[in-house]
Amino acid sequence: MLPQREIRYYFSILKLMLLLLASLAFVVIGWPMIHSGANPIIAWLGVGFFGLGALVILGELILTVIFRLPMLDKPALQITDDGISSVLPFTPWAHSFVPWADVVRINIRRRRYARGRSFASLVVHVRNPDAYMSQKAQRFAEAWDPFMNDTVITVPLIFIFVWASATRRAQMLERIKTTFAPEIIQHNNWVDQEERPL
Repeated sequence: MLPQREIRYYFSILKLMLLLLASLAFVVIGWPMIHSGANPIIAWLGVGFFGLGALVILGELILTVIFRLPMLDKPALQITDDGISSVLPFTPWAHSFVPWADVVRINIRRRRYARGRSFASLVVHVRNPDAYMSQKAQRFAEAWDPFMNDTVITVPLIFIFVWASATRRAQMLERIKTTFAPEIIQHNNWVDQEERPL
């Protein structure tokens, strides 16, 4: 019996530390704004949002690095001979698994924001979304983007790579295609070369 092929992508602890520093910077910037009286509502919202984000990230890092709990030890994305699984950041109990027989398409989607910035995610589309998602979840996905209504796994690449460059995204898709070519051919899956905007 041949050994099982496997690709694993883990959450980037360096990226989480950078997000923690950025959140703390916004809290430090917002705190004097509260006391100065200039836009106190905006200042409180900023301090509250980024302060809460900093606490969540700090808690995740403490549980993983200091107490060695397997929060970030689980792969964000794991692809094996059996199928594709993912765990979302900060929710290690939210685990998704799709066997190769149910996969229709794997591709990378980018959502553009102001000033030319974009947010890329690896997405896995399935043949029968009803077997994986409730009708409510499907309606939410379709409202977010009609193209995503049959998507079960969505892995934000900002949590895996410190910088998810176009080259790195293309290498990720190519690695999936070459490593799991027999499964992709057998189940008539499609690994999309083209990044599609949301």
